[in-house]
Amino acid sequence: MLFISILAAACVYAQQDSVKADTVKVIAKDSAIARNAGQDSAVKASKLDVYLEAGREIIAPGSKSQDSVITSVIPGDSEKVAKIAKVALPAAAIIGSAVGLPFMGALAAAQKVAAAKKQYDKYVPDEIKDDINSQVKNTRKKVSQALKEVMKKSQKDVKLLSSQSMADWKIPSANYSGIVPLGNDDYAVVDDKSPSGGFYVMHIELDTIKGKVLSVKRSSFKGVQEKSAEDCEDIVYLPQCQSVWIASEANQTISEYSMEGEKTGRQLEVPLMFSKDSIVPNQGFEALTYASDSNMFYTTTESALRIDGKAGDNQIPLRMICFDSTMSVCAQVPYLMEKPLLQSDVKYYAHGVSAMLALGSNQFLVMERELSVPKSYIGAKTSIRIFWIDLDDVEALDDVSQPLSRLPLDHFLPKTEICSFSTGLSVSKMNYANFEGMCLGPQLSNGHQTVILICDSQNGMGNGIYHLKDYIKVIIL
Repeated sequence: MLFISILAAACVYAQQDSVKADTVKVIAKDSAIARNAGQDSAVKASKLDVYLEAGREIIAPGSKSQDSVITSVIPGDSEKVAKIAKVALPAAAIIGSAVGLPFMGALAAAQKVAAAKKQYDKYVPDEIKDDINSQVKNTRKKVSQALKEVMKKSQKDVKLLSSQSMADWKIPSANYSGIVPLGNDDYAVVDDKSPSGGFYVMHIELDTIKGKVLSVKRSSFKGVQEKSAEDCEDIVYLPQCQSVWIASEANQTISEYSMEGEKTGRQLEVPLMFSKDSIVPNQGFEALTYASDSNMFYTTTESALRIDGKAGDNQIPLRMICFDSTMSVCAQVPYLMEKPLLQSDVKYYAHGVSAMLALGSNQFLVMERELSVPKSYIGAKTSIRIFWIDLDDVEALDDVSQPLSRLPLDHFLPKTEICSFSTGLSVSKMNYANFEGMCLGPQLSNGHQTVILICDSQNGMGNGIYHLKDYIKVIIL
């Protein structure tokens, strides 16, 4: 039904132009054939790429495609190209919904839609762009809504593997708070209680069929020996620079480090409104991610800035901060957290965004973590919820000086929950884990994508009866 509804939406835009209508029909027909080509997900992934690429190529004048879809479109004058551009956006969504793998297929569709929009911007002359911009924008909204429906339906296909204790591989307890892949099964991991700024390198091997963690090894700490409480919360890797960038909550800074753990002196230009004096104590920069396709950094505070207060139904409003290649802020996007689920009148309580993960083309996963620890520790709980967002779904803030508490609710980023789980400490349940780090793992042999989560055990905090464990968890999309 979803496939049919998206096709109908696309044809609304096609009905005034027979060429466009025929193009949509051809793409839909071929994508349906691809969908039924076989049950093997690797085959589906291959077909997905072929047909989505064909949809994108429609709006590239002079492009050569081996797919028969393109032969029905002959790029002509600029006006015709502009009309064809409007077809490519819904067409890509049709293909993704009809052929895609659960979640990752829809994500690939979203990425191709974004690629189509870029091609549109590139090839459509400025003098006619304004005339059709509103139509393209409306189409984007329909595509985005269709993708959200796919994401919602894909929740049942997301697999949460059991958490595994890193003590099984004799990994020392610590305060692991951020993780990023370096390649060849190596990952840089930060510890928010490390003696100075720096990181560990862990070698993590997964079963390429089932996704289970097979082994974990940890190197010695890479950083300067002098003590400085940086409170390193998250980390990203820039292979083109052979360096990592680390978010420090203690200083509200994001600094570059060499692969030997030494500061290079470069930092992102963090605005004063995100300084230590502007945040609630210990609720500053917790999440950091880097999008290699746009060469941009993204971060947010764990909880609301002092200026922003609460919004909606006692919800926490956040600002997704975007830094461009000049290391300066280029946009702030409003994000609203879910309502709290756990008791807050306890010994330890926290509720905030602990990790973000860039997936490309302005697509992200966001981890909202809530923890509640009573004085006796028995009954401690954590709630982990992971959401998919598309930054193109909402306008960036025009006036960043205004409190988010005044912002209408429909101006915040829409989001789709991908998965959720909880951990706890009780007589019958002793798997309490404060997950703080999230990164992409390897692709499995069937084409599905793994996501690796890592937790902060407060250096194995506990008593003579029980100590918290350093868990690693794999999610399969």
